[in-house]
Amino acid sequence: MEEIRETMQAELKTAPPKREREKKTRKKWHKNNVEVFIMAMIGAGFLFVFSYLPMVGAVLAFKKGDGYLNMMDAIFASPWAGFDNFRDIFLDSRFVPIMLNTLGFNLLRLALTMPAPVVVAIMYNEVRHLRLKKGLQFFAYLPNFISIVVWVGLVHSLTDMQTGPLNNLFQAMGSDPINFKGDPKYSWGMIIVSDIIKGTGWGSIMYLAAIVGTNEELYDAADIDGANRFQKIWYVTLPVVMPLFVLQLVLSISSIMGNDAASMLLWQTQSNLDKTEVINTFVLKEGINNMLYSYASAVGLFQSLVGLVLLVGSNWISKKINGSGVIF
Repeated sequence: MEEIRETMQAELKTAPPKREREKKTRKKWHKNNVEVFIMAMIGAGFLFVFSYLPMVGAVLAFKKGDGYLNMMDAIFASPWAGFDNFRDIFLDSRFVPIMLNTLGFNLLRLALTMPAPVVVAIMYNEVRHLRLKKGLQFFAYLPNFISIVVWVGLVHSLTDMQTGPLNNLFQAMGSDPINFKGDPKYSWGMIIVSDIIKGTGWGSIMYLAAIVGTNEELYDAADIDGANRFQKIWYVTLPVVMPLFVLQLVLSISSIMGNDAASMLLWQTQSNLDKTEVINTFVLKEGINNMLYSYASAVGLFQSLVGLVLLVGSNWISKKINGSGVIF
């Protein structure tokens, strides 16, 4: 034992201090590390300025900041209102119909647009002719690169009641022209169908990548078992894309109370507001046009809280059913 103790003491005496060991193991930064760090800081700065810094304005939901010409005065100098703005939301006869309108439209759009990229990706994977496959993909991806302003104008031109080719076809078949743009009962269908045409091809890329990366031995084993093409799709291809589909579904459910205000404003006309007025366009009109900053902030904060609850709830359900989720 004495020999062991003496050996350990000798090693401790000859060992370099802790700081010297840390200096020796610490790596020097190279030029590539600096470039990566700068790019990361630019992204973090962008996120801070455009995502975190505007959260300071959420304090307006608890203040009487309506009607101020100076936004900084509305945020920092206006008196506190407590939860009065949230009470005004539910006392407003316009809000509940708009919220139900938002939920109904987004649920219907989610149910119709989410499966479309999966179906298209499976169809692409089943096309054996390479040139035909590339051509189909090119024309499916193309609408995604068209500006939303141009796209909405194109759809309105095609469905115009007087000069639109679609109504001309209906008239040639003996039917009366349909006012797609002005009649509220066609608004949801027109928007959802146009969204499917515009985004399905581009959205199928990630599902197609997952399918292409599938182990070929799984398909070989299915061939040995005598599975036909539809059975291989059901038992091999679909299980491969389901985790990715669930991930996209959870993220989409979390944003079910939100819409792109810019695109929804393009679809709106004075005659179809009953169907196209959603929370985001309502907040934009009330907050900017009518200078009701506190009221609009309260509506936006309520919308964000509902989105958070939906995200956590859908993630919990996903973990119970699928065994995996987006968060924790």
